[in-house]
Amino acid sequence: MHLFEKLFKGQAQELTVSVHLNARYQPIDRGAYEDLTERFLQERGWGRLGTGGGTRMAPEGYPAACDFDIVVARAHLDDVCAALDKAFYVPKGSRLIIGKRERPIGQQEGLALYLNGTELPETVYRTSDVNAVIKGLEAHLGEARGRFLSFWMGPKETALYFYGPSYAEMKAALEEIIPRYPLCDKCRMEQIA
Repeated sequence: MHLFEKLFKGQAQELTVSVHLNARYQPIDRGAYEDLTERFLQERGWGRLGTGGGTRMAPEGYPAACDFDIVVARAHLDDVCAALDKAFYVPKGSRLIIGKRERPIGQQEGLALYLNGTELPETVYRTSDVNAVIKGLEAHLGEARGRFLSFWMGPKETALYFYGPSYAEMKAALEEIIPRYPLCDKCRMEQIA
């Protein structure tokens, strides 16, 4: 008998599980991952999306983390936990909350690339397309090293959020290519998961 089966033996056949993602996803991006998770659960007959969810904002205004609920068949709780632990969109520092118990999940690391929004020549802002920059950076990373998954536009910087197996590998790969993009002048990188 698995750990969670022992804890909840003799109780209801379904559990509501809160998924806390240590991810800087905008609400629309969180919604996409809720949909992805629901499809994954339903295809396997393991559960469905619950009714709760939200994005936690940091005092500075950027998305700091997000949460959503799933309803899981008790018999598949360990399967769901194992699958979410390895999922490409679940960063380190994430967790499942089941009643008063928590289980850490997530193996992905996060990188925030902050584009300087105030100190570059005006022509750079006028002639650069941030979407083309994102597409070029993501293509250079390659899906195996990392993916662009969300962003935040602040008063002085725009943050591009990438997630992948290794922060160090993503950083090294991005350092190779950012000199090609004037919009990346004076940018900075930070590990976020």
